Amino acid sequence: MNDMEEKEKMIKVNCSFCNKEIESPESMMNSEKHSCWECFDKIKDELPHDEIHRMHVDIPRDKADKMMCDMLTENLEDEEFSLFWKKEKEILKDMPRRDAVFHAFSHGAKSMFYLMINTEKEAEEHEKEFAEKSKTK
Repeated sequence: MNDMEEKEKMIKVNCSFCNKEIESPESMMNSEKHSCWECFDKIKDELPHDEIHRMHVDIPRDKADKMMCDMLTENLEDEEFSLFWKKEKEILKDMPRRDAVFHAFSHGAKSMFYLMINTEKEAEEHEKEFAEKSKTK
């Protein structure tokens, strides 16, 4: 079992906004702020992006899964669709409708899998960097 597969020790902390007791992975103890999901959900649109990256949020599993799905879909729409359309629109317009839809769907599914794999790798690297920084403090 490698380091990433081991269960990290959880520590009880208080939400920086409402003082509710929440759990935090030990590696996140050096975060500037801790937030329960309810508080984060209320203020997330008002927070600067860099502040969000410096805080720990106790996200329930079902919310985390939905957020990941939404984030990946938005990223795919923002980055991949315009590239796909620019490259493939001439090919698509000459295809029968069913074939064009199948072609577009296949491209989208393949792009989503690549995005998921890369996002997982980036998250693992970010966790390792954060853990290393936490050890040196």
